[in-house]
Amino acid sequence: MRKNNGKPCRSNSKTPPSTTSARVAKKSMNNCTLLDIYGVKRIPLTGDYSANSLAETMIDHWVSYIECHRKCYRADHCRYAPKRKHDDIRCGVISEAIRNLVRATFPVVKELDDSQTQKYLDGAFFYARFVGEAEGMIGMCIESDCVNFFGEYSPMVFGGITRLREHLDSIASHWRAIEDLHSTQHILLVEGQSEKAFLDELRKSHFTSFLHLKIDVYEGKGNRRPGKLRMLLDRYARNGYIVYLQGDADGSPADVFNDLVRAGCVEQQNAFAFQYDFETAMPPEVLHGALSAMGLIDCTLKEYKQALRGKRESVMDILADCFSVSLSDHKKKLAEIVARLLLNNNYLWNEDFMRNNELGRFLAFVQRIR
Repeated sequence: MRKNNGKPCRSNSKTPPSTTSARVAKKSMNNCTLLDIYGVKRIPLTGDYSANSLAETMIDHWVSYIECHRKCYRADHCRYAPKRKHDDIRCGVISEAIRNLVRATFPVVKELDDSQTQKYLDGAFFYARFVGEAEGMIGMCIESDCVNFFGEYSPMVFGGITRLREHLDSIASHWRAIEDLHSTQHILLVEGQSEKAFLDELRKSHFTSFLHLKIDVYEGKGNRRPGKLRMLLDRYARNGYIVYLQGDADGSPADVFNDLVRAGCVEQQNAFAFQYDFETAMPPEVLHGALSAMGLIDCTLKEYKQALRGKRESVMDILADCFSVSLSDHKKKLAEIVARLLLNNNYLWNEDFMRNNELGRFLAFVQRIR
């Protein structure tokens, strides 16, 4: 190292502390608040915050001191637990999860307007809650002494995990306003249990297009009224879902979801209606095979097709009139068998079926859901 009057020269590679501080990115929080630890009151924020100061402020308000080894079932496995068992500390798991969140997202937060920033802060509160409660519940589930303590009520230890979804729904609801934090999820709402049973059976094949499909049932035509269905769609939208809809037109024009489309509740391309119903959309040879396997009809395929010829109505009515067969109590089982027949006979890889049969077009519609 070069020397000057016997003293080492100061290296120019280091930035003076004042300059370093000036380069720390900050964000004004003057118009924002933090929820208190109970999620009830709001705590005003003032001034500019860096990623570190914002994270530490969150930790100060949201992470309480606890005696780990007495209060937390994860203490024996946790790297943040103090060595001395009677020391009170802020939960290291929640604290570090908050720090990592803020550090990773602060470049995004800097560009948000006040409304979006508030959404970010509120979502962060439920994120911290989720981390803390999930950690605690995992600890309870893996600790035999805890489970045994509840005796005959021990199932509630595991059933309580479902409460965590409330925090996840709240996170999704707040962060959906922030593109970089919004995780797009899709859900298909079907009219009845038979449609769900059909698609669930296809999922068992591990066919990629159906494997991760999330399905819910809105239970029939009565719930398809725009008012009722709109409330359901709004709830899913608040929780960050893009909704796809299936329904039956029952022989009417197939625009059964037009009111919802006009209201902006669902995209036109995300709605599918069978001309009559799900069962009528099944290929005749497949439906005949399923009904025969169930012992509901005893006729040849030729005789069955002859009964269908020229008729423009629901196959449910045709079966009742021509074969004295009521499907009311068999629809779910029928749907499962039809799904297996489609898979076993490679219908899903038949371009003609997927393009020209109504059930095939429905399956093509479903395969677009990601």
